[in-house]
Amino acid sequence: METPPPVPPDPAPPVVRPVAAPVVSGAPANEALLRAQRGGGRWFFWIAGLSLINSVVIHTGGNFNFVVGLGFTAIGDTVLHSIGPVGHILAYIFDAFVLSLFVLFGYFAQQGKIWAFIAGLVLYALDAVIYAVLPDTPEWLPIGFHAFVLFGIWGGLQAARKLRHAATPPVI
Repeated sequence: METPPPVPPDPAPPVVRPVAAPVVSGAPANEALLRAQRGGGRWFFWIAGLSLINSVVIHTGGNFNFVVGLGFTAIGDTVLHSIGPVGHILAYIFDAFVLSLFVLFGYFAQQGKIWAFIAGLVLYALDAVIYAVLPDTPEWLPIGFHAFVLFGIWGGLQAARKLRHAATPPVI
């Protein structure tokens, strides 16, 4: 029985291939969070736009309103209109100020500014309280729509917080 000849050692060292880093699918998750953040911020534009329509209706003597609109402007318009011509001008100034504020909240919220979400949430929640403490009876439809919109804005705030947390480098 013959023994096989010895195998000479390989002069080249073994090739070590680096292990590739696992691919984390963070981009689609961040895209979903970004869409949620923008969607939450977009509610402020809806609030401002529908409140503007409500104010125009009040200024022109109409008798309907959108329930997502602001009670602040509706009460301000009604009270200021009762003063007379000067009240009309003051109502326009008041509306422009409040609606501009909500447009700014929307602009900054869509860019992920946490303060814009929080300030807008607080003001819109206080606006819902107006409908809850009306003299005759609580207005449940506007309260319900305000709650729905607050929930949407809250979702945008949570998405903005998650995006901010994901963008923060870890502390070593």
